Amino acid sequence: MGNALTNGKLTLLRETEGFARWGVADLRALLKNFAKTTAGFSMIRAQFVAVLEETKPELAGQCDRLFTKLDNDGDGRIDGLEFMGGLALIARGSFEDKTKFCFELYDFNLNAALSLTEICMMMQSSVCGLLVLTGGSEEDEPSISAFEGLAAQALAKADADGSGQVGYDEFVDWARSNVEVMTAIESLSRVCAEVTVAVSDEDSCSEEDDDVSKLTLPKSSDKRTVLHDAVNQQGSGIVEQLLSSEPYLSANEEMKKKIKSECASTATQNSQSQPEDEELPSYLDLEWIYGYNSTHRSNVHYLSSPEDDDKKGCSRFVYPAASQAIVYCKVNKTQSFYSAHTDTILSLTVHPGGLYVASGQCGHRADVHVWDGLTQETEAVLPLHTVGVNMLSWGFDGSKLVSVGMDKDHTVALWDWQARKILASGVCGEATMLGSAISEDDKTICVVGVKSVLFFDIDGRALRAKPGIITSKGKRQAFCSVAYNKNQAYVGCASGEIYKFNGRKVTQVFEAHGFGESVLTLSRCDATGGLISGGSDGLCVVWDKSMKIVGSAIDMAEDVGDEGKGDSTPKLDCAVLACAIRGNFVLLGTAGGDIFEIKNTDDDRYVHKVVSSHSNDTLSCLASHPTELVVASAGSDKTLRIWSVRRKVLVDLRVLPTAGTALCFSPKTGDSLCLGLSSGGIAIFDMYLNVELAFQHCSKPITCAKYSPNGHLLAIGSEDTNIYLYDPTKGYSRMGVCRGHSAPVMHIDFSVNSKYVQSNDAAYDVCFWDQWGDAVSESLTGTSLPGGGGKISCAVSSLVAGLWEDSDGGEITSVNVDPHTDVLACGDEYGRLKLYNFPCTSGGELNLTFRGHAGPISRVRFSEGGHYLYSTGRDDCCIFQWKHELGMMEDDEENKVPKNISSKTGALAGHRTFEELAKIDPFLLDEINAADTLITRSSVEDPSASEGAIKPYLSMIAEPSNFKFKDEMLGSTDCDLELTWVHGYRAQDCRNSLRYSSAGTIVYNCAALGVVYNKSKDCQAFQQGTHTDDVISLAMHPDGQLCATGQVGDMPMIVVWDVATQRNKAVLKGFHRLGVSHIKFDGTGKLLLSIGLDSQSSLAVYNWEQSRIIASTVVSKKKVMAACFVGDKVLTGGEGFVKFWTLKNGCLTSQNAVWDSHVEGHDFFCICVEPLSEKVALAAGVSGSLVLFDGIKNLPETTIDSNGVFQHKDKVNAIYTVKKTPETVIEAVTGDKGGVVALWGYTPKPRPEEETTKVNVPKLTLKKVFDLKDLKFDFTNVSVRSVCIKDGTDILIGTGGSEIVEVKNDNVHDFKSFKGSIEWPKDIETTCLNEGHSAGEVWGLACHPGKSMFCTGGGDKTPRVWT
Repeated sequence: MGNALTNGKLTLLRETEGFARWGVADLRALLKNFAKTTAGFSMIRAQFVAVLEETKPELAGQCDRLFTKLDNDGDGRIDGLEFMGGLALIARGSFEDKTKFCFELYDFNLNAALSLTEICMMMQSSVCGLLVLTGGSEEDEPSISAFEGLAAQALAKADADGSGQVGYDEFVDWARSNVEVMTAIESLSRVCAEVTVAVSDEDSCSEEDDDVSKLTLPKSSDKRTVLHDAVNQQGSGIVEQLLSSEPYLSANEEMKKKIKSECASTATQNSQSQPEDEELPSYLDLEWIYGYNSTHRSNVHYLSSPEDDDKKGCSRFVYPAASQAIVYCKVNKTQSFYSAHTDTILSLTVHPGGLYVASGQCGHRADVHVWDGLTQETEAVLPLHTVGVNMLSWGFDGSKLVSVGMDKDHTVALWDWQARKILASGVCGEATMLGSAISEDDKTICVVGVKSVLFFDIDGRALRAKPGIITSKGKRQAFCSVAYNKNQAYVGCASGEIYKFNGRKVTQVFEAHGFGESVLTLSRCDATGGLISGGSDGLCVVWDKSMKIVGSAIDMAEDVGDEGKGDSTPKLDCAVLACAIRGNFVLLGTAGGDIFEIKNTDDDRYVHKVVSSHSNDTLSCLASHPTELVVASAGSDKTLRIWSVRRKVLVDLRVLPTAGTALCFSPKTGDSLCLGLSSGGIAIFDMYLNVELAFQHCSKPITCAKYSPNGHLLAIGSEDTNIYLYDPTKGYSRMGVCRGHSAPVMHIDFSVNSKYVQSNDAAYDVCFWDQWGDAVSESLTGTSLPGGGGKISCAVSSLVAGLWEDSDGGEITSVNVDPHTDVLACGDEYGRLKLYNFPCTSGGELNLTFRGHAGPISRVRFSEGGHYLYSTGRDDCCIFQWKHELGMMEDDEENKVPKNISSKTGALAGHRTFEELAKIDPFLLDEINAADTLITRSSVEDPSASEGAIKPYLSMIAEPSNFKFKDEMLGSTDCDLELTWVHGYRAQDCRNSLRYSSAGTIVYNCAALGVVYNKSKDCQAFQQGTHTDDVISLAMHPDGQLCATGQVGDMPMIVVWDVATQRNKAVLKGFHRLGVSHIKFDGTGKLLLSIGLDSQSSLAVYNWEQSRIIASTVVSKKKVMAACFVGDKVLTGGEGFVKFWTLKNGCLTSQNAVWDSHVEGHDFFCICVEPLSEKVALAAGVSGSLVLFDGIKNLPETTIDSNGVFQHKDKVNAIYTVKKTPETVIEAVTGDKGGVVALWGYTPKPRPEEETTKVNVPKLTLKKVFDLKDLKFDFTNVSVRSVCIKDGTDILIGTGGSEIVEVKNDNVHDFKSFKGSIEWPKDIETTCLNEGHSAGEVWGLACHPGKSMFCTGGGDKTPRVWT
């Protein structure tokens, strides 16, 4: 083998030189991702790309080219083991480490030894992999006999025990002694050293740029889409990583500097300042989408639901718009949204049963989602494809799903979607694929495309493609659609014909649509036993089982073609892209962006348009009427449309000669509508879209238009860099021209007095002009500020400078302000819609983010009165109508506590400010500031930051003389360490992190570990090796078998793991920064919430099983001290706030708690919360008060029955609640800083039929109470940090002294009082389960010289001796 590798000159390929910089740790990460992504040993292109980009994100964009280079036999697959074995030979690292990696790679039976066959396979595959990386051929490969000889030699010399197998150490000893092997290794070392020196990052980047510039990639595959996916899936932090070391970053940094400079130049003239109130007063709720993804096909389907009626047809249907899947209910005329996708939905199909929907998106990670059509809940997420999923088709019984990707090879996958696994996969080749279907027996998949018909047979885990035989009956052309009927494939052609295939051969041809009119969609028709087809001629044809036309064809040209007003020649596109049939009702989607439902009977045919939308390429114009709830829009589809916000319908439409590019209503009355065109023309319409005036403005497209507040000026911005001023009161005569911009004008604002103009251009310059078009030297001052709130649209100014600091490198595309609430809305190029307080002069301010658009947002506009916000997607051509709602106010009459319930303020009386509490409660101060300490420690990335530290050991270090490095020094030691016990429990800055499992074991956090203590066996087990820093939060799954732990760190992770085995179930990372302070499961265990340690306390809700963020938002700049699920809501609390969050359409919207009229809610410092039922929650404050919430309402003190003599007198640190059952007696446990533990019973609100004339509210009743100072144990600190109860018997308590103790419930007598005094239980038996140091750091450690014991000393000022 050595001669074979050294006789020829080994040189890595240009594409593989970068692997020479990989280390063994990189190889292990690659192996982990390989095992997670693939089920066998080989990888198809999509899997190869996914595995490499997951391991090394910086390889994004290179992996596709690399696969082509490495697939030297052209079979579309790469041997994964061979690839990793070859990488091990060229990677950095010691011989022992690389050998151990290969050894473990081929130890198939996991017995820590290799047989003769495994040794031979390891050496042969590794060498073959190396030859692939160096561009070698099969002729260069050593013969199999050479490897067999080496393997036999290794077995003969190293198999000391005669077992027929060789262990790792034995193999290394043999290899070290074999000259031939070591000669080969030395040769590889020289090659790698040369490559490492020769290859530079600059060379790789320039080569990648050159190669990428030659490729014509799909729209969804560029760098912007990668960033768009990252922003929507992971949060803003990941964008910084994706942009790092890219030329794009420097460009955006220059952009930000310029914007900052422009903003600073006007800041001195701006008298407005950042509002002191950091809470956002409002939020958005997606109410309606005017849109339909009409550039894709076969994506409109009926759903089955209980409201279906034979006479009225199906009550619901589903279709995609932008990144949302819309379920439209005809009965209630409402839209519901599936919002889990992060980019444009390319494909959508409905399960044969009519309940489940499968949808696929575009993007760097193009997952397939399967979800419930009625509830919009996700059933499965199927990750495999990249670039996009443009075809989906169900098997006949719905158990299997076929997906076809948009990657270069058009990967085909057959899924068992319920098990979330791939059954088989294959590739179609480079031809564009347009349609797919699976036979009724689930044995054959047909995929058609441009001059391609492929039939895939299932061969194990592979899909083997065989081409269709067209025969002389037809011709090879673009094949647009396919459907199966009785296991025979019917293919729709560009010629307008339908080909019938028997097996793989065309046997019959049917004339379906006009000559040259493509059959764009084809699907099975259960009503006739045949098919239904739609064509580019606007015809929809229903076929019976013998392929005869049923009735007359539906001609959409009759219904759509003349809808536009006027004599304009362009007409709306009536090509039928999607069709579905259920009974006598047919649902059609057209290329013009409309969806029609047709009642098709022998006696009558009724056509009803149910969806209208813009279509074609872009939508950039939007204007809100100044007095009515009406919005106007225009786009590249050459239509001008008027929409009714109340009725949620299109009320008027006009076809235009060219694309509309700018739009605005006249102020005050809105009687005139100004439209700018791409041709440079201007048209003035009345409210009925009649043309009042039209003239040619310039030769370049119009970019923006705006009336002055008094209506006496109209400013028109153009791509010719000028702004033209017209006087509407004088027949729109020109008043002046503003010349001075260096790029197309993008935004225009008028001053309040209508005398000045502020403008932005595409180069981010800010200019100011007077009403005659002359430039002014100073920015607007005093009353001249851009005013009217909602009139503000300039995205670059000192009033909105903070938006750019928070933009993650993305451009702010549009802004608008609601003057009634001073809320600033902005849209960016990643499709994010954000709300800020206005003005926003600095970065890092509290904001709410809403998603839904696929691609850049072109316009955002508030309605008059601020009740609605409208946003348009530039690329998705959709208009989103958001309900702009204020947070519920405490004096809301509808939500006040009923008058028949008496209320007092005693429970909340005596509240103290944070400063007062901090002086008397150092534990609270520690907890509030602990996050800052952790953040400071974890965010130190520059080693020079610690150069000032005292390092007395430096003077004692001396370099050894005559030192010679040997490879053996890189090897591991001869002994292993196994963790058996941890003395400690993190309680000083963590609360409610001590729990029982369902098996009775005790689970808690310590250091970077999750600890599981088995009391009966007196042993500990550990979740270790995953967390990389201190674990600071813990939550137990409702079934008691799983646990979630969160850590601190710059990029912290949440780990969900099995308590019994300590094995990971999910690792969630990428969203939070600095740390995860709180985590909680919901009642079902499917969702997990987390709170971050960042400055805005970011909140995320995960579907943890799918490792997917469902929704995220920011909570407050104040510390969040408590969070939990209460039914389907999320409750968060902290200093002066209690918020309830509702999850809807992928967004979290908040409402402040509604307090009893006698209580000042802003004075309540919430310290912990737990749910008692689906609607009722128990909260505790720093003053010792307990509060019940029913829904979002605070219930009065009378709902806490403590017999009039008991109340926690200190801060309640811990709450634990148990779900109410007939068997439970204790439903809640509370513990305070003073060491008092109380046990409570819960009486739920009676059902309506059980209500009486008495007060019908939930109630908490005191059952038992005891003080830790009365227990038979000497506590170092009695402050209760965590409580838990198991089956009403054992009470588990964690203290501020890091002690874990257990108290028997039976040893505590029931609550008693005598003459207003509590009879405290005394001398309660207690079991101490663990203890440790509880403050500061532990530095002292000494071992006894003769006994198995050691001593420690730490910041808690206690020396401790351990055995």
